[in-house]
Amino acid sequence: MTDHSQPDKNSQRKKLKAFNQTFIDSLEREQDSDDSGARARILAAVFDSIADGLIVFDENETVVMANMAGAQLAGVNLDGVTRPDLRARFQFFFDHGKTSIPPEAEPLIVAMREKQPCQMEAFVRGKTLPDGGRWVHANAAPILQAEAVKGGVTVFHDITERLQLAEQRNCLSALISHDIKNHLSAEVTFLDLLLHQLPDSLNPKLLKLIGELKNTNLRFLQISNSLLEMSRARLFGPEYRQMVDLVEVTNNVVELNQLGAAERSIRINVSVDEVVVRVESIAAVLHQVFHNLLQNAIEVSSDGQEVDISLGVRDGLATCEIVDHGPGMTEEQVEHLFDPARVASHQPMTTNSTGFGLYLSGILLAELGGKVSCSSEVGKGTVMKAALPAVLESGLSQHCTSSYD
Repeated sequence: MTDHSQPDKNSQRKKLKAFNQTFIDSLEREQDSDDSGARARILAAVFDSIADGLIVFDENETVVMANMAGAQLAGVNLDGVTRPDLRARFQFFFDHGKTSIPPEAEPLIVAMREKQPCQMEAFVRGKTLPDGGRWVHANAAPILQAEAVKGGVTVFHDITERLQLAEQRNCLSALISHDIKNHLSAEVTFLDLLLHQLPDSLNPKLLKLIGELKNTNLRFLQISNSLLEMSRARLFGPEYRQMVDLVEVTNNVVELNQLGAAERSIRINVSVDEVVVRVESIAAVLHQVFHNLLQNAIEVSSDGQEVDISLGVRDGLATCEIVDHGPGMTEEQVEHLFDPARVASHQPMTTNSTGFGLYLSGILLAELGGKVSCSSEVGKGTVMKAALPAVLESGLSQHCTSSYD
């Protein structure tokens, strides 16, 4: 499906820019007229109505305007204050005070240098800030006149409370998922014991019921694993990530699912490009994502069909495509595949799956800077594509194909 959201946003952005430009042009034309004072007061009122901190710099990086929230955030008399002065009073970090943001990477400097808006989340420390520091979302944009940079604007939004609540939620989710996982694992072990140690003592109907209960427990066990990996992806920052070979992850996942596929005569074909497909990520999280995608492909396939997996690099992205030849989905089903409202309502995608694993896979990859996309056609099957920023190392792997029966 084609995503029309981005073109619509670009169109709206152009219209808004043209609309605002009318007001700016009127200020320039009427700067000596009586109306200019009224328009200036309008602009000042707009500044004061913004709850976030707003600071305007000229081309020399000197503060020329600010709203009340911006002045309170700076904590100093802003008359004649420059960006280096503010830099001396505040320290900016990518994380909780471990990795400093270099001056040239700050949003204001990037926006003025590249002549386009820039945004970033950063941890800020300073004597005037409570609790030793605050998390802020900074948006910066250049002030341009005939393509020349005349200054820049930075807006700071305090996101500390939101991030703290999210972290508490993730920790609680991880604790609950861990306890549920332990309980389900114990039940699966007990059910295995019944199935393998006492088959002659149980009637066929009871054996079937125990088998169905075991499969249900395994599914919920996989969901618990996905929730734990989601928490890991969110809580563990970039410093916890390592180089991961997607070929190795894929082979491990195929081996894990090979027995179940072979029982239904489903062949799994794997094709790998000539370059080494590597990403900087968390192996356990990717393993869970690929497992969810492959297992779903096997479940929707009919006995005797094939599932095709291809790994490669396209436009700087490491990609893994998993293709099944099952019943496929309608355009509407694909559109709502990753809709949280559908998942929360337990609305099934097919007779075999609710799509919960696919939904979790999308969240997991998003936390790692990647994305899951889907294309499908009724009666022809489905293509699930996972993509992550690639680390290219040519010459360390050869193109190959393999099949698992």
